Amino acid sequence: MRFKQRYFLAVAVAVAVVDNIDSGFSADSGLALFFYAV
Repeated sequence: MRFKQRYFLAVAVAVAVVDNIDSGFSADSGLALFFYAV
């Protein structure tokens, strides 16, 4: 369970970073997802 949560957190961070590099549009959404996961 703990491992799955960490995996999801890592994916959320990676998606946020990629989106930020790509367009800068979903950076806030990525941060929201990050804080939701924490």
